[in-house]
Amino acid sequence: MNEKWLKVMQFLAGIIFISAFANYLSMMLTSSAITVNMILETAAALLFAVALFAKLFSLIEVGVVLQGISLLIGLIRNLSSVNAFFFANLVAIVGYIFIAVAVLQKKAAIKYCLLGSTFFMARQILLIVPYLRISESGGMLLQLNSQIRNAILVSIPFALTGIVLESMARGVPEKTECNTKITAIDDKIERLKKLKELMDAKAITQEEFDTKKKQLLDI
Repeated sequence: MNEKWLKVMQFLAGIIFISAFANYLSMMLTSSAITVNMILETAAALLFAVALFAKLFSLIEVGVVLQGISLLIGLIRNLSSVNAFFFANLVAIVGYIFIAVAVLQKKAAIKYCLLGSTFFMARQILLIVPYLRISESGGMLLQLNSQIRNAILVSIPFALTGIVLESMARGVPEKTECNTKITAIDDKIERLKKLKELMDAKAITQEEFDTKKKQLLDI
């Protein structure tokens, strides 16, 4: 992939993660009671953003662990009543497992990040279910806007991250091959210089120098 577009995707993913961080931070600041989940989710979003901007992709794994702990806390809280929130958290955990695998298996990062993003979208659909029931009873309006926003803040940046990770991983062999060729050329130049020095010192003849030169340059 073109390096320019790769940087654009990396920047966009970072910006969306920063938006998610700002969203979580705003909720923390306006909440009457700050929970462990809020702190973990806020920290994870910040780590994801830093990972993209600073190219410290190992931080994504740390963020995934924090999100996983937050979701496990949510699962434990809903064990007494297995409802839509319980399944939503379970689905999100599977999604973050795919993201962790993407970081470890960068050459297949797009596939794993897309799978993770799919599970995140499924989570948001599950979270809509309680609001549908409340809406039917006339107690509350369906909060679609909030769920769509959350889906964008989680799914899209991870999909972009997958493209960045895989593109960078697949670019490594090309760079290695290029470096190997440069090293080989440098080695030939050094050997030619030594042969020239030997010829100047009359240790070898002009004919011997020409023969060795042709062998080195594959002429």
